[in-house]
Amino acid sequence: MLKLKAGFIALVFVLGISNFAQAQFRFGGSLVASLPIGSLADFTTIGLGLQAEGLYDLNDNMSVGLSAGYTYLVEKNEFDGITYSIVPITAYFNYHLKDTQSGLYFSGGLGAYTVTASFDSFGFASISSTEIGLNLGAGVLLGKLNLTGKLHLIEDATYFGIGLGLLFGGE
Repeated sequence: MLKLKAGFIALVFVLGISNFAQAQFRFGGSLVASLPIGSLADFTTIGLGLQAEGLYDLNDNMSVGLSAGYTYLVEKNEFDGITYSIVPITAYFNYHLKDTQSGLYFSGGLGAYTVTASFDSFGFASISSTEIGLNLGAGVLLGKLNLTGKLHLIEDATYFGIGLGLLFGGE
């Protein structure tokens, strides 16, 4: 009988921790449109990409997250035979005005951005550079829907990204 009680208490404890952890973790993905700024705008017009992310709620108003994505940038001159892409891997902090599950939030982060230019003229070649960059932005959570806007400040490839995505988990 003692083993049965101990097993029941252990089960309740594990389920309680599991529910608590699920309330704090969220994950999801976004479709992202990117508008190049500065020297990147000399070669490209718009970018389209995907992003995956995971969030951890620190408390009712703060969360931290990791994201990774891929953005294909449309070149300005189709005859160059050059394609551009950006792979951002970032860590960020969100401050939510209401709570971490809904409403307006502000975001700031740091990450590694790999920018690649690929050439198809006279055979295939590519050049890539990985740089550290910052991102600053804001977003709105409406249930599971996440709408974001972020300025990504990178030395040679600054751009503004607008994302529309879904987040799962949490409360």
